[in-house]
Amino acid sequence: MISVLTKMINGVKEYPTETSQTELEVYEMFVPKSLTESELNKILGEMVVKYPNKSDMKTIMGEMKSNYAGRYDGKEVSTFLQQNLK
Repeated sequence: MISVLTKMINGVKEYPTETSQTELEVYEMFVPKSLTESELNKILGEMVVKYPNKSDMKTIMGEMKSNYAGRYDGKEVSTFLQQNLK
């Protein structure tokens, strides 16, 4: 559901109309607020301490999905983990 709303928001931003602002406000009421870069780094830093091995990446990604779905960019998380796991 979140991914559908996100696509709708992106569509409204890409092809604005007279009612775009109202549509955005309505859609954004139902989409969780994205984590800030500092929030994401803090969460990932704590997870890397808890799960320090590269073999734990799937576990971390699972925890991120279950706890923060729709609030982060999976590519950013994956890159962070690849750089910080042993």
